Amino acid sequence: MKQLKNEAKQAGLIRYTTLKKRKLIELMMKHHENFGHMKYQERGDGRKTNKADEAKRVKRICWHINNNTEHGKRLKHKYEQTYGRKVKSVYQKGGNSDHIDIIVMEEANDAHQETKRKIEEKYGKKTIGKDKTPWSRSVQRYNGPITKVTIGKYYSKKWHAVVVCEPEIRDKYCPNCEIPSFEDWYEQDAQVCGDATTTYGQALKKCYREQHPGSSMNGKKNSPFDYREKINPSFVHEFNTNSIMKQILIQETQIILDEIMKEKEGWLETTGDIDAETFDFKWSQQIASPKILQVNASWNPGADVYFNFTAEQEGNKDDFKCVIRFGKGCGFSNLRYDIR
Repeated sequence: MKQLKNEAKQAGLIRYTTLKKRKLIELMMKHHENFGHMKYQERGDGRKTNKADEAKRVKRICWHINNNTEHGKRLKHKYEQTYGRKVKSVYQKGGNSDHIDIIVMEEANDAHQETKRKIEEKYGKKTIGKDKTPWSRSVQRYNGPITKVTIGKYYSKKWHAVVVCEPEIRDKYCPNCEIPSFEDWYEQDAQVCGDATTTYGQALKKCYREQHPGSSMNGKKNSPFDYREKINPSFVHEFNTNSIMKQILIQETQIILDEIMKEKEGWLETTGDIDAETFDFKWSQQIASPKILQVNASWNPGADVYFNFTAEQEGNKDDFKCVIRFGKGCGFSNLRYDIR
């Protein structure tokens, strides 16, 4: 509360000293242009908000570096210690299709011309650890569409056959809607990077959340049932007993990993608030892609399907996990394949 009032004072807001915490935050939200903070803004869709927060945070990081603030000086000093190059300037880079966040322009010197380095920023609330990977405190290192892996279409077919084609679900949540064919549902709901676009998919999400506010088809909050229980146990069994499925997923995941790890020429871990004393960070060198050896799927009630990869890098164990999940509400749309 003391920090909130200090920030309100610095931003020039009046009457802040007499307000309670909730009212103070509401006042600060109305004047959010005076702050570099994202935590006072309204929360809607969690992942959408996280993406917006990331963009604003990265923008502020670039501003501090380019304007040589105290945080900016620290960032540049540690950058030179990590990469052996001085920072000339930085700019923000990052859209839905990008896997990097910041471009660093490095000053020319006797040994090098002016060059640029592509940096991935990873934010986490926990303290930055010394021996952990740059992405260990965040959600994932890769968030991609389901179309990147063959197993994604197979999972989609099972979901469509068991859940989408269930007459009781249609009658309860999508009355008078025609159940879409697999091709239509896969292209317009499962693949789409956003809300469903079929008439059925739009009605399902609207009616489901009217009857079960704030929930999806995952048995959490007000949801009466986790529909993943109809799919995931049999899917995991089929995958784990099919060596061809496993080999294909290993090959496809290896291709994705090789591409994204090569693209990320450096890492910037951050925590705290870039505009406050709580800010901390760590630069890291580029990390090579591990060699995948094998994979098995797993599932626990209340969760998504995980693929547990056994891998190694330079003879050292480097295991990791991937997950298939819905990005815009479980059962509604936007199936994703995450590498964690």
